[in-house]
Amino acid sequence: MSKWVLAGSFLLLAVTGIYIAQPSGRYVMLWVRAIHFYAAIAFVCAVVASVATGPRRSAWIFLPHLVMIATGFAIYSASARTDSVMRVFTLMIPFLGGLQAAHLVHHATMWAVAGAGVYGMTRRDPSHTPV
Repeated sequence: MSKWVLAGSFLLLAVTGIYIAQPSGRYVMLWVRAIHFYAAIAFVCAVVASVATGPRRSAWIFLPHLVMIATGFAIYSASARTDSVMRVFTLMIPFLGGLQAAHLVHHATMWAVAGAGVYGMTRRDPSHTPV
C-alpha cells in the first residue's frame, strides 16, 4: 500500500513542483502549492512507513527520498510564518549553500529519483522471462 502512496504522491509532487518552478497564474498557484504541501505529507508518511516496515538492507535506497524531504522542508521554512514550527528548518539553508542551492538539490534529487523509478519499472527481471 505504501508503495502506491509513495508513487502517487511522488507523481503529484513532480507535476506540482514543475508548475511551482514556472508558475503561470496567481490564483492557481495557491491551489497548486496546497496540493504540493498535502502530497508532501503523504510522501513523508509513505517513506517513513516503507523504511520502518521494509528490510533493513534496503533502507539506504531511501536516502535520496530523505534528501528530497529535507530540502523541501528547508525551502518551505523560508516562507513559513514566523511562529511556525517549520521555521526550525531555516537552519539547514546555510548548510545547503543558500536557498537557490537548496532548490537545485531538491530538483536534481527529484529527477534522479524519477529516473531510478523508471529504470526500476522497465528493467528486465530474469524471473519473469518465459522459458
